[in-house]
Amino acid sequence: MKIIPPNCPYPKDLAVLAIAIDGEARIIVSGDDDLGADDDLRVIMASYSIQLLGVNSFLKYLDESNESE
Repeated sequence: MKIIPPNCPYPKDLAVLAIAIDGEARIIVSGDDDLGADDDLRVIMASYSIQLLGVNSFLKYLDESNESE
């Protein structure tokens, strides 16, 4: 099923969002400050169970995941 990505003010990111939704990704890691800083977009993507994380946040997430194992 092809998913139409949420209305995103950053057209270059639409393909990434659509692929993440369609592929049922859990996390998008991006160095793109626009993508990660958009609170409305974070909420919309969370409705698809997808987190938007910057590189440092993702590394912290990995550390915390490894500690809990």
